[in-house]
Amino acid sequence: RVRGVEAKLKGSLGERVDRLEAELAAERSKSSSLTSKLTNSESELQAIRSKLHNLEQQRATEFEASKSREDRLKEQLAEALKRIEELTELVGKMKQDAALDASNATSESEEAAKRLAESEAARKALEGRLREKQAEMEHRQRALFRGMSSMLIAGQ
Repeated sequence: RVRGVEAKLKGSLGERVDRLEAELAAERSKSSSLTSKLTNSESELQAIRSKLHNLEQQRATEFEASKSREDRLKEQLAEALKRIEELTELVGKMKQDAALDASNATSESEEAAKRLAESEAARKALEGRLREKQAEMEHRQRALFRGMSSMLIAGQ
């Protein structure tokens, strides 16, 4: 009788050990699968971080280039304004000279009027170019802000 109970207990323990070993193997398999998934996710995360870093560098480079273009345009604008001022002064002086010369001789006054017209045309041409440069600078500024906005949105 004791041997029968002993055999039963051994069989029962053996079954339990087999079941626990099977459960342990299943859990190890799950753990291995989860570890693999975690490694893959970490790799994907690193790739995304790398792409984000590259995008940030590209945006910074584009921003600096745009800033440089904007600075050049501002310099050109300042030069154009200075030239317009010089031409305006010249036109004023030429008008004075033309008025004085008109009293001296008709041919001299005609020549002064011609120079005045040329200066006026040059001034108008410079004003037109100035307006174009200003519009171009505003357009680039809007494009830069749209790019920065897109970058901020993408970063979020």
